[in-house]
Formats: sequence, C-alpha cells, structure tokens
Amino acid sequence: MEKTDAERKKQEEIERKREEIRARVAIARKKQDLEYAKKEALKAQAEQKKAAATQAQAAPKGGAPKPKDDGVLRIDEGYADFKVLPKDDEKGNPNFPYNLHNACELFCRTGNVESAIRVRRVRCFVSIANYVHPLPYAHLLSS
Repeated sequence: MEKTDAERKKQEEIERKREEIRARVAIARKKQDLEYAKKEALKAQAEQKKAAATQAQAAPKGGAPKPKDDGVLRIDEGYADFKVLPKDDEKGNPNFPYNLHNACELFCRTGNVESAIRVRRVRCFVSIANYVHPLPYAHLLSS
C-alpha cells in the first residue's frame, strides 16, 4: 500500500504542476494577445494618420494649387508677367524690382522668405480668380 500512496501523491503532484503550467501558459497567451492587439491598433492608427495626411496633401485648400513641399520655393516665369509699380520715393532706386519674379528673388536674397511665400500665395489666388472670372483690365496687369 505504501507504493500506491506514494504513487498517488506523486501523480497528484505532477497533476498540480501541470495545472500551474497550464495557468501560466493561459496568462502568457492573454498577454501575447493583448500585445498583438495593441500593435494592430497602433498600425491602424498610423495608417489612418497617413491616409489623412495624403488626403490633406491631395485636396488643395481654398481652391489654390498646393505647392510641392520639398523645402525649395519654386517661382516660375509667369511671375515676370506682373509688373511692380514703384511708389514716388522708390522711382529712382536701381535695386527696385521690375516684376514679381524679381521681387521674390530680392526677398529671398535679403532673408525675407516669408514675403516671397506670401507673394507666391497671392499670385496663385490671382491666377485662379482670373481663370474663373477674367478681369476686363487683366491685360494691363501683365507686361
């Protein structure tokens, strides 16, 4: 009978250890499932932000074409079509720009990049407004 009692105790001990292992495995699986769910949620959020950013870049605000944002201010030759009229005290100045293209160059060389960007933005709106509803005196604005 001693063997049976000893065997029974040994079998109970083994079964208890198996239950402990099963419980630990279940806890580990729950943690793993939670970590996987968190990773998937973060991936979904990142994809949503990326899609929103792509849509924001694709859709221009206010109908103006969105410029490329690669850190370079692009000013095309169309700016040369718009004359800049000097004030009375600026008429004899040799550094005075003749057109918007020269004005933007001057702004960039003197460190007033914000002013050049502002000129570019206004020029885009003028072009769009002129395209939608041409002004009768638009030919006077260009050189």
